[in-house]
Amino acid sequence: MGRAIGLLAFAAAVQFAVAMSMPNQADAARPGADPTLTVTPMAAATQSTASSVIRAASWIHIAGCGYQPGGVILVMNSPTAMSFTGASVDAGGCIGVDWTVNSLGAYTLDARQDGSGNKSRVVASTSFTVQ
Repeated sequence: MGRAIGLLAFAAAVQFAVAMSMPNQADAARPGADPTLTVTPMAAATQSTASSVIRAASWIHIAGCGYQPGGVILVMNSPTAMSFTGASVDAGGCIGVDWTVNSLGAYTLDARQDGSGNKSRVVASTSFTVQ
């Protein structure tokens, strides 16, 4: 019985290792796709996409595609603080998150994903100004 359990555990480990080494079908459809990252202002009342001017104390929509399966860490550097949040990657390799901006000035936004050795790395970046 103990030997059978050991063999089942070994078989499961081998199956997991093989699955992890195979390319994802969605990624195979877009070889070499570099992740994108865009920031769009939203109207406060309707939460729908509005003009291209980003105002202080307003909502923005962050979107992008070309990400590996799993999650993305978004790191925002504002004139007054650094903040972060997570975003799930959908089946198409895309993310979408709504966030608020409060301070006037220049912002940078980085999208990070796991790299080699389970260390996150910046895979996409953008900047914008809040007026």
